[in-house]
Amino acid sequence: MATQLQLITIQSSKEAYVSEGEQLFVKKINPYYPMTVDKIKSNSDGRGKQSQKVEDEGQKILKKLQPGGVVIVFDERGKNYSSEKFAQVLQSKLEESPKKIQFVIGGAFGLSEEIKSKADFKVSLSSMVMNHHIAELVVLEQIYRACTIIRGIPYHNA
Repeated sequence: MATQLQLITIQSSKEAYVSEGEQLFVKKINPYYPMTVDKIKSNSDGRGKQSQKVEDEGQKILKKLQPGGVVIVFDERGKNYSSEKFAQVLQSKLEESPKKIQFVIGGAFGLSEEIKSKADFKVSLSSMVMNHHIAELVVLEQIYRACTIIRGIPYHNA
Protein backbone atom coordinates (compact mmCIF):
# COMPACT_ATOMS: atom_id res chain seq x y z
CA MET A 1 0.00 0.00 0.00
CA ALA A 2 1.31 3.44 -0.91
CA THR A 3 2.28 5.88 1.76
CA GLN A 4 -0.49 8.36 2.44
CA LEU A 5 0.26 12.07 2.51
CA GLN A 6 -1.72 14.36 4.78
CA LEU A 7 -1.58 18.11 5.21
CA ILE A 8 -2.86 19.32 8.57
CA THR A 9 -3.59 23.01 8.64
CA ILE A 10 -5.67 25.57 10.50
CA GLN A 11 -8.85 26.90 8.93
CA SER A 12 -9.58 30.38 10.17
CA SER A 13 -11.63 31.61 7.22
CA LYS A 14 -12.96 30.29 3.97
CA GLU A 15 -11.11 31.94 1.11
CA ALA A 16 -12.22 30.76 -2.34
CA TYR A 17 -8.71 30.99 -3.80
CA VAL A 18 -7.37 28.65 -1.10
CA SER A 19 -10.07 26.05 -1.73
CA GLU A 20 -9.53 26.21 -5.49
CA GLY A 21 -5.76 25.92 -5.21
CA GLU A 22 -6.01 23.13 -2.65
CA GLN A 23 -8.33 21.10 -4.90
CA LEU A 24 -6.06 21.64 -7.89
CA PHE A 25 -2.89 20.45 -6.14
CA VAL A 26 -4.51 17.54 -4.30
CA LYS A 27 -5.84 16.35 -7.67
CA LYS A 28 -2.32 16.64 -9.14
CA ILE A 29 -0.65 14.85 -6.19
CA ASN A 30 -3.12 11.96 -5.92
CA PRO A 31 -1.82 10.02 -8.96
CA TYR A 32 1.54 9.75 -7.14
CA TYR A 33 0.44 9.29 -3.53
CA PRO A 34 -2.95 9.44 -1.85
CA MET A 35 -3.21 12.99 -0.46
CA THR A 36 -5.68 14.54 1.96
CA VAL A 37 -5.98 17.94 3.59
CA ASP A 38 -7.29 18.01 7.14
CA LYS A 39 -8.36 21.48 8.27
CA ILE A 40 -8.66 22.16 11.96
CA LYS A 41 -11.11 24.84 12.99
CA SER A 42 -9.46 27.65 14.86
CA ASN A 43 -11.26 29.14 17.83
CA SER A 44 -12.41 32.72 17.50
CA ASP A 45 -10.16 34.19 20.21
CA GLY A 46 -8.58 37.39 19.01
CA ARG A 47 -5.01 38.62 19.06
CA GLY A 48 -5.13 39.21 22.81
CA LYS A 49 -5.04 35.47 23.49
CA GLN A 50 -2.33 34.41 21.04
CA SER A 51 -0.57 31.91 23.28
CA GLN A 52 -3.83 30.23 24.31
CA LYS A 53 -4.93 30.05 20.67
CA VAL A 54 -1.62 28.41 19.65
CA GLU A 55 -1.89 25.89 22.50
CA ASP A 56 -5.52 25.05 21.63
CA GLU A 57 -4.63 24.56 17.97
CA GLY A 58 -1.63 22.48 19.03
CA GLN A 59 -3.84 20.13 21.06
CA LYS A 60 -6.13 19.65 18.06
CA ILE A 61 -3.17 18.97 15.78
CA LEU A 62 -1.69 16.54 18.31
CA LYS A 63 -4.85 14.42 18.11
CA LYS A 64 -4.32 14.10 14.34
CA LEU A 65 -0.69 12.97 14.47
CA GLN A 66 -0.28 9.23 14.00
CA PRO A 67 2.36 7.18 15.78
CA GLY A 68 4.94 5.75 13.40
CA GLY A 69 4.29 8.35 10.75
CA VAL A 70 6.68 11.02 9.58
CA VAL A 71 5.90 14.58 10.70
CA ILE A 72 7.16 17.55 8.71
CA VAL A 73 6.29 20.97 10.13
CA PHE A 74 6.57 24.27 8.33
CA ASP A 75 7.98 26.97 10.55
CA GLU A 76 9.86 30.18 9.77
CA ARG A 77 12.72 28.94 11.98
CA GLY A 78 13.00 25.64 10.14
CA LYS A 79 15.65 24.64 7.65
CA ASN A 80 15.63 26.13 4.17
CA TYR A 81 15.54 23.50 1.44
CA SER A 82 15.72 23.91 -2.30
CA SER A 83 12.93 22.14 -4.18
CA GLU A 84 15.40 19.43 -5.20
CA LYS A 85 16.59 18.87 -1.63
CA PHE A 86 13.01 18.81 -0.33
CA ALA A 87 12.25 16.16 -2.98
CA GLN A 88 15.27 14.13 -1.77
CA VAL A 89 14.10 14.35 1.85
CA LEU A 90 10.59 13.31 0.86
CA GLN A 91 11.89 10.47 -1.29
CA SER A 92 14.10 9.12 1.50
CA LYS A 93 11.13 9.12 3.88
CA LEU A 94 8.88 7.48 1.26
CA GLU A 95 11.47 4.73 0.77
CA GLU A 96 11.12 3.88 4.47
CA SER A 97 7.46 3.10 3.67
CA PRO A 98 5.73 4.79 6.58
CA LYS A 99 1.95 4.51 6.54
CA LYS A 100 1.64 8.27 6.54
CA ILE A 101 3.68 11.42 6.06
CA GLN A 102 2.00 14.34 7.79
CA PHE A 103 2.79 17.92 6.85
CA VAL A 104 1.74 20.52 9.43
CA ILE A 105 1.15 24.24 9.02
CA GLY A 106 0.21 26.34 12.03
CA GLY A 107 -2.33 29.11 12.18
CA ALA A 108 -1.84 32.86 12.20
CA PHE A 109 0.40 32.72 15.28
CA GLY A 110 2.41 29.61 14.39
CA LEU A 111 2.77 26.21 16.02
CA SER A 112 3.03 25.21 19.66
CA GLU A 113 6.39 24.04 20.96
CA GLU A 114 4.85 20.62 21.61
CA ILE A 115 3.98 20.20 17.93
CA LYS A 116 7.42 21.43 16.85
CA SER A 117 9.00 18.86 19.19
CA LYS A 118 7.11 16.06 17.38
CA ALA A 119 8.60 17.03 14.02
CA ASP A 120 11.01 14.78 12.16
CA PHE A 121 11.82 17.81 9.99
CA LYS A 122 11.21 21.52 10.38
CA VAL A 123 11.09 23.31 7.05
CA SER A 124 11.09 27.04 6.38
CA LEU A 125 9.25 28.10 3.25
CA SER A 126 10.92 31.52 3.23
CA SER A 127 12.72 33.93 5.50
CA MET A 128 9.65 36.09 4.96
CA VAL A 129 6.58 35.46 7.08
CA MET A 130 3.50 34.58 5.07
CA ASN A 131 -0.19 34.13 5.71
CA HIS A 132 -0.97 30.50 6.57
CA HIS A 133 -3.38 30.28 3.62
CA ILE A 134 -0.58 31.23 1.23
CA ALA A 135 1.73 28.80 3.05
CA GLU A 136 -0.79 26.01 2.43
CA LEU A 137 -0.75 26.63 -1.31
CA VAL A 138 3.06 26.87 -1.38
CA VAL A 139 3.36 23.60 0.57
CA LEU A 140 0.94 21.76 -1.73
CA GLU A 141 2.74 23.06 -4.81
CA GLN A 142 6.10 21.98 -3.39
CA ILE A 143 4.77 18.51 -2.55
CA TYR A 144 3.53 18.21 -6.13
CA ARG A 145 6.85 19.53 -7.44
CA ALA A 146 8.70 16.97 -5.28
CA CYS A 147 6.54 14.17 -6.69
CA THR A 148 7.45 15.18 -10.24
CA ILE A 149 11.14 15.51 -9.38
CA ILE A 150 11.13 12.05 -7.76
CA ARG A 151 9.49 10.54 -10.86
CA GLY A 152 11.59 12.50 -13.35
CA ILE A 153 8.55 14.23 -14.86
CA PRO A 154 9.33 17.56 -16.54
CA TYR A 155 7.50 20.04 -14.34
CA HIS A 156 10.45 21.38 -12.39
CA ASN A 157 12.76 23.62 -14.39
CA ALA A 158 16.15 23.56 -12.71
